[in-house]
Amino acid sequence: MNPFIFFPFQSQTKWLTDLKVGGSLMAAIVGAFVGFLFVLWLLPVDFLLGKSGSWWIGDPGSHVSALRAFLNDIWRLPPLNTINLNYPEGINIAFADIIPVAALPTKVISPWLPDNFHYFGYWVVLAYTSQGVISACLLYQIDFKRLIWLVPGTVIFLLSPAMLFRVNAHIALTTHAYILCALLIYILQIRQQWNFWNLVYTQAVLGCLSLLTHPYLYAMIFPVFAAGLIDCARCNGHSMKIVPALLLAIIPIMILLLTLGYINGKQVLPAGGSGYGTHSMNLVSPFIGGGIIDIPIWTTNKYMLCDAPAPYDATGGQYEGYNHLGLGVLAAFLATIVLRWRWVLGFFYRNIGLSIIMLGLFFYAISNRIYFADQLLISIELPRYVNSLADQFRSSGRFFWPVAYVITLIVLKSIIKIQSKWVATLCIAFVMIAQIVDTTPLRNMTRLVASRPIPNLLLDDPWWQNRIQKTDALYVFPTFGCGARTYEDILPLQQLATFNHIPFNTGTIARDYSPCAEKESVFELGLKKGCMYIFLADHYTKKSLNELFGQKVIESRCIFLDLGCICGP
Repeated sequence: MNPFIFFPFQSQTKWLTDLKVGGSLMAAIVGAFVGFLFVLWLLPVDFLLGKSGSWWIGDPGSHVSALRAFLNDIWRLPPLNTINLNYPEGINIAFADIIPVAALPTKVISPWLPDNFHYFGYWVVLAYTSQGVISACLLYQIDFKRLIWLVPGTVIFLLSPAMLFRVNAHIALTTHAYILCALLIYILQIRQQWNFWNLVYTQAVLGCLSLLTHPYLYAMIFPVFAAGLIDCARCNGHSMKIVPALLLAIIPIMILLLTLGYINGKQVLPAGGSGYGTHSMNLVSPFIGGGIIDIPIWTTNKYMLCDAPAPYDATGGQYEGYNHLGLGVLAAFLATIVLRWRWVLGFFYRNIGLSIIMLGLFFYAISNRIYFADQLLISIELPRYVNSLADQFRSSGRFFWPVAYVITLIVLKSIIKIQSKWVATLCIAFVMIAQIVDTTPLRNMTRLVASRPIPNLLLDDPWWQNRIQKTDALYVFPTFGCGARTYEDILPLQQLATFNHIPFNTGTIARDYSPCAEKESVFELGLKKGCMYIFLADHYTKKSLNELFGQKVIESRCIFLDLGCICGP
């Protein structure tokens, strides 16, 4: 019996399913086209051109003003250092999420750029276009060689909920194409389709680019490369090449860490911090976070600005572990496990290195404190040195991203193994449509935030402008991490300082800022002439300031506003 009896149009549309993509280059071109159109459809043009009000608030506002601090400073050693934030000690600007791989060349040409220029909107375009390119190449390698499969398959990767969730927060972390590229290198490794050493050199370049975009991205792609070496040695007998390959991939990274100042006397690893176990992934996260599945006891509304339920945040930091798979991928993955469990087991066995690495990333993502919704299932006390190492990448929930992409690849590869091309085509279409519908609230939230008007800024206030232009340095107390509110207190003043080429004694920086006591030690020097001091109202009273600097100084040099006490210049 003809299995297509229910599809009488099969013979008339056979040309559609047989239309193939002519090689990897053509697949990349298709992917670039789809990715570029997707980002133009997803986000307002003003946002992409850097003109939206979103670039003045929250994390994006922090990143833009930190970039301005770096561009306004002279070249220093290491090259990523600036004293315009965390003045006078300065910081390595990589810890301010300004995407060093773009910041360094931008600084070279900054004298010819407008004062308010930034590249973050253009980076979003690049991130989605490259996501389209690499996902299309990846799909081509797993036999998505028909155009009617390649295009929706690429769209599925572009609809990644975890990537969408980052667009209005950490622009650097939208560059998921690095993860996909690592998976592409893995496939080429085990299939021996490229020269082994050429792949190692490619991995070294990819590692450098990802590190200079965001250290977390490098921490995700290097294990995938290691998995490729393991499986390549197992399948192709390249075990003697593992050590030299690892050295070739790691040495350039160590050189960058040392020469660009990621490693210094105060900071042993490039993404240090504390809080491993807080910024983890809740076990319900892959299932919750879209617009269709809503299980009230698994959800919370602490951090979603849309109608979609957020996965339960049991620690106050599990928003970092937002990892919804999307209904289409989730349903297809469950169906694959049920209907093709032997093939799935065979996949894990054939790719044992990748399977072990993905399992390790999964356990790192859920951390040593494993939650299912609000229930703490397991809590393991880690040895101090292990916990210290884990703290270097404290936002462990992000490490599920490679796992999610491997699951997506498994789903799509399983679908095209269906004997009937039309059934396979319909299944791919179902996954894509389900992803589109399920991510609708998330996309709407992304558009809403990206369309915000420019807020009222201290930069636009004549009183503040008049005072800041007479200032040699701006000090605010308490500093970031010592009690001041990040976005309400620090960010407006950071913008005021950096856009006026004034050093700022603190900043919204992720790491490497000075201890609170060290910052307050400047009180011993009194209020220096030519500097502006701001003592926030929630932390300092007129009485406490009189005790610190003397009543005569406060009355002659300071005024009290709603923000706090402003002294000098």
